[in-house]
Amino acid sequence: MIHGTVESDARETLDRLASAGLRLAVLTNNSLGSAEAALERFDLRAPFELVLARDVVPALKPDPSGVVQAHAALGRGPTFVIGDSYIDGLATQRADVGARFIAFRSNLVDLKARGVEPWATADALGEVPGLLVPAS
Repeated sequence: MIHGTVESDARETLDRLASAGLRLAVLTNNSLGSAEAALERFDLRAPFELVLARDVVPALKPDPSGVVQAHAALGRGPTFVIGDSYIDGLATQRADVGARFIAFRSNLVDLKARGVEPWATADALGEVPGLLVPAS
């Protein structure tokens, strides 16, 4: 994550989701230290209530345990997982908590070949609030 980049509208999008009352978490197969450092480096930590990483979940994605853990920690409400890989989609589907997968700039052919059926797709982060936040 040392050479990571971030979408230009990432903070604006996260703030919009959080201000709409959505409870936000990060679930990564990276280490907790790497995840926290990247979030701080790009000023993205504040909107997240929870950061889950390989050192604090029982197994790596595509195992569903991290999705289940986030779902429980954030109150067991409607759960949406935004991810760019089939492992995110498989973890979402296997969690058995009614979570919905939003494929972000994913290879849809690859997802389908691996049995992943997204609830929605997004090509830009700015599209996500339109999927999750009711119009006012």
